[in-house]
Amino acid sequence: MAAISKEFAPLRVDCFGGLMFEHGYGVTGSKFGWEIDHRKAVAKGGGDDLQNLQPLQWANNLTKADT
Repeated sequence: MAAISKEFAPLRVDCFGGLMFEHGYGVTGSKFGWEIDHRKAVAKGGGDDLQNLQPLQWANNLTKADT
């Protein structure tokens, strides 16, 4: 596996391919901002346990909605 440059170490990729900056939680004005998403929506019976939570780039989270 290739080593990750320190310059890019704070970046992560969500399950849709969106880039997220480590310190971008809740920053919806940035293309690298991210939010916590429920894999299975609470409205559809999902819970707040860690297995049901995932980080998503904020625009991907909007697109996903409650699916």
